[in-house]
Amino acid sequence: MSAGPGAAMDTGFRRPPLRAIIFDKGIVRRSAIVALIVGTILNLIAQGDFLIDGMALNWWKICLTYCVPYCVATYGACSARLETHRKQTMATKKTNS
Repeated sequence: MSAGPGAAMDTGFRRPPLRAIIFDKGIVRRSAIVALIVGTILNLIAQGDFLIDGMALNWWKICLTYCVPYCVATYGACSARLETHRKQTMATKKTNS
């Protein structure tokens, strides 16, 4: 019988589903704050002259400029959460050995 990927770590701790981590209230909130601040600064840099001159804005670029920092912040937070979980699982495994 073939063991699955989580079988080697039979400590009773399971990694939370990625979806649960990505949509965690704290991660969403922090990522949104980062996206708002960084996205606004980047949009002012990239399209500030259009705003000042009253020219037409490129709306898909504006949206993308907010989405990218949100995704980067979410990726970083999820990676940190998974690494913390991995370290806690390994520490528990060593303690139980």
